[in-house]
Amino acid sequence: MVLREVQEASQRLMIYTDHRSPKALALAVNPSSVLVFWSKALSWQLRVSLSARIETRGEKVEKAWETVRQTAAAADYLSPQTPGSPMPAHAGKPAEESAFALIIASVLSIDWLELGAEGHRRALLTPDKFQWLVP
Repeated sequence: MVLREVQEASQRLMIYTDHRSPKALALAVNPSSVLVFWSKALSWQLRVSLSARIETRGEKVEKAWETVRQTAAAADYLSPQTPGSPMPAHAGKPAEESAFALIIASVLSIDWLELGAEGHRRALLTPDKFQWLVP
């Protein structure tokens, strides 16, 4: 999974993935998910609760694929092997069709935690409220 775009106004994340990956298959069954981000420089942890859907066709997917197709990363989406499978002894022929997909994730809430020497701070952010929490 690669986070490629944050749409602040619509509170969505655009994530690139291989539609054959276990995470993509799991999201197809259950669209609820949580992404965890850590910034060492800021000492921040973000737990972002999402509702996600996977798109494998359509204008958004085609536009994103055209960008990726021009890079070395395209080989990952054209591999005949699925992500996480054992590496074959000999490289196979690239697939005819890419396994590229978009995860379009709507942000439901963000649990923000700041770790500090003077004390920790934590807050919950949702589209309609901000609330300080006990760290």
